[in-house]
Amino acid sequence: MREFTLQEYRKIIKHHKHRVCDFYDSLKKDQWTILRHDVEFVPNRAFELAKIEKFYGVSASYVFQVRSNAYNVFSTRNKNLIKNLRTLGAKIGLHVYVGDTWDWTSLEKEIQSQRRIFEDGLEMHCDRFSFHRPPDWVLENRTDFIGGMLNMYGPSFFEYHRLPVHIRYIADSKHQWNYGDPYINHERIQLNMHVDEWSDKETNHWDNIKEEHAEAVSYTHLTLPTSDLV
Repeated sequence: MREFTLQEYRKIIKHHKHRVCDFYDSLKKDQWTILRHDVEFVPNRAFELAKIEKFYGVSASYVFQVRSNAYNVFSTRNKNLIKNLRTLGAKIGLHVYVGDTWDWTSLEKEIQSQRRIFEDGLEMHCDRFSFHRPPDWVLENRTDFIGGMLNMYGPSFFEYHRLPVHIRYIADSKHQWNYGDPYINHERIQLNMHVDEWSDKETNHWDNIKEEHAEAVSYTHLTLPTSDLV
């Protein structure tokens, strides 16, 4: 059974580091691993993951919600966190909540609405997004770009099939690797590792989130990891 500790995370990144690239760069490559982080509950741990990625010379996409009931992406604390993530080389994107939309026209309007809120609140351009818990009818629309933003579930990055062949999507939802092992060797891999799942010590999913809520972490200093992390 895989642990969800920062030490384990370092091992995963070390395993894939020679082939990690950004979503946009993957369009020009035959083999790649893309790192993605959906921020679902508490953004605190994002900085710890980004420091590890920086140490190994790779970067990931961190996507934040504007309609989350768990956190306010526009709080001073989270805006500072996002600023620090970008300093470490991370890419920042939108995590779109599909909500009550039931057709593609309405969904496109919702995406653009959330994008405007995101860009205005963070004072930055957004060039990528992922869907939060997308239903099948959303995944069935095979489009790499929507409204000028890269769709992380687009056909170049995600294979919508029960038994994918060309692209493997590996995720750690609720402390479970339901779609495959993170150490898998495959030509094209999208690794979606949720920020909320990772901590210094092994714990269960919900206890981990409770601990995150209780943490008082300062993100004002960017202290990069040292050789003891190797």
